[in-house]
Amino acid sequence: MFRARWMAAILLLGPGQALAESYGSPLENRIWDMTAEVEIDRAALVARIVGSDVVLLGEVHDNPDAHLAQGALVRLLEPRALAVEMIPTSAEDELNAYLTDDGDPSGIGPEVDWNDSGWPDWKIYEPVFRDWSPGTVRGAGLPRESVRRAMTDGAAAIPLEPPMDVLLKTPLAPDVQSGVESDMVDAHCGHLPKKMAPGMVEAQRLRDASLASAVLRAGTGDGLVAVIAGNGHVRKDRGAGTY
Repeated sequence: MFRARWMAAILLLGPGQALAESYGSPLENRIWDMTAEVEIDRAALVARIVGSDVVLLGEVHDNPDAHLAQGALVRLLEPRALAVEMIPTSAEDELNAYLTDDGDPSGIGPEVDWNDSGWPDWKIYEPVFRDWSPGTVRGAGLPRESVRRAMTDGAAAIPLEPPMDVLLKTPLAPDVQSGVESDMVDAHCGHLPKKMAPGMVEAQRLRDASLASAVLRAGTGDGLVAVIAGNGHVRKDRGAGTY
């Protein structure tokens, strides 16, 4: 069983700072404990994470401030491995060979052709990796055809390592399924046809399970593994951590 930490406070560093630029959010440059509803300092945040096997660091993908916050925590926590939503699983071996050969973590993006991947520009992600003392990188990115098939045939139709292959055969609880479908519609500003929402949920579940598989490949019990992924994948009530 992983000693995981879902740091809800971290999630606010991204959207909070983004809102601050436009709306003067009171969360700017603050860390907020959403459970206790109190502000905490960075030392307290790090103290809570120490001793965990896994920490999940969420983000808003196109928010540069979110990645600066992630990078600051990577620098402080010194995880021995990163499990990254945006890095293809198929690129792991070559990327780790690059890092083992004294490759600069700032060069991870070019090594995996990041700017041709469809993710926001590497220059806003580079701070996540810049000051990391390289360990192991595990990628959770899947081929687009796999994600498309999950939308039509279900996530369980896509081969993944045990135990993810079995876990994906278990449907979400009805209330969770409904909640994720609503989130998908909201994330598309209400323009996503409701009939497409179930397929989008299956794609989300596939990505969640792929992130969990990446953590398992990184191994636990010998230092911290940090997960870098969108906020929807690092939620405590659902997401990669539930696998």
